[in-house]
Formats: sequence, structure tokens, C-alpha cells
Amino acid sequence: MTRRELAKLSLGSLGLSLDRPLLIGVPHEPAKRIEVCRSFAYKLNLQNHGGNPYESADFFASRKMECEAEAAEWVSDQIYEECVAEVRASVAAFIEEMRRKKAVRAGEPSLSEQRRMGVA
Repeated sequence: MTRRELAKLSLGSLGLSLDRPLLIGVPHEPAKRIEVCRSFAYKLNLQNHGGNPYESADFFASRKMECEAEAAEWVSDQIYEECVAEVRASVAAFIEEMRRKKAVRAGEPSLSEQRRMGVA
């Protein structure tokens, strides 16, 4: 780690920056930093995918990030989209796994196997 990187880390914890000069005798207002937390939850009804009646699976993702106050809205949107994408990918993988298990029980090829064979 270079001296400049070390100085940035040390000054950053005080709310100071090497990019903005610190003048002695002039009041300094530290940068306003906030913590943004976003999450996304999804409940999947398993009966619609071959599961038992009234059975569900819950999916959840959460992100937390510290940023400058001015960038909070943009950061919030970005981490929310990450949460949504992660949950949707998990739901899709879960549904594919349920279909695969159902097909194995029935002796049929799974959806991914059908795609490889060119049937689906």
C-alpha cells in the first residue's frame, strides 16, 4: 500500500480527503456520508410448480453501502437492482431444480435436458 493510499484511508475515517485541500485556521466541514440499506423479498407458491398445497419458499437478498449523501439515491437504486437480480436468479434456479426433481420422479427429461435435445 502506497503512502497516498494509506493517507486516504486515514483521512477518510475523519471525513477528510486529499482531493480537497485542508486550510489551517479555516473551518472544515466533513463530507456527509450515509449508509444506504436495501432489500428485496419474494414468496414462491410451490403448489404452482409441483409442490404441496399451501407450501411456499421464501427468497431474500439485502445490501448495505456507505456513500456520500449526494449519491444516496443512485446508490440506493443500484443496490436494490442487485437484490432483485439475485433473488430472481435464485427463484429461477429453484424452479428449475423442482422441475428436474419432478421429471426424475416421472421418468421424464428435465427442461435443461430437453433444451439440449432440442425439444423445448
